[in-house]
Amino acid sequence: MPFIIENRTLVKYLPEPGQTKVIIPDGVECIGAFAFVNAGLEELYLPKSVNFISAEAFRFCRRLKTVYFPEEPPFVSEYAFFKCPLERVMFRKMTE
Repeated sequence: MPFIIENRTLVKYLPEPGQTKVIIPDGVECIGAFAFVNAGLEELYLPKSVNFISAEAFRFCRRLKTVYFPEEPPFVSEYAFFKCPLERVMFRKMTE
């Protein structure tokens, strides 16, 4: 798995070559500060379990264009998506 998760907090994303789509695993409740800094992802899918995104979690993800949130989005800290060229933020209904 390309993540380091500690106590339900995703603390570090370990990118795999060529990976542009990231699906956060269900059960993760928090995305830690700088967890994805400078990652080359383009699409991000967040599960319903995520309830907090820390400041600068996705800092300088310069290719990140689309984020898919669950129907009820988590709390997003200031500068969580700093310097990300987001084009679309989508909210989708999750199935259990």
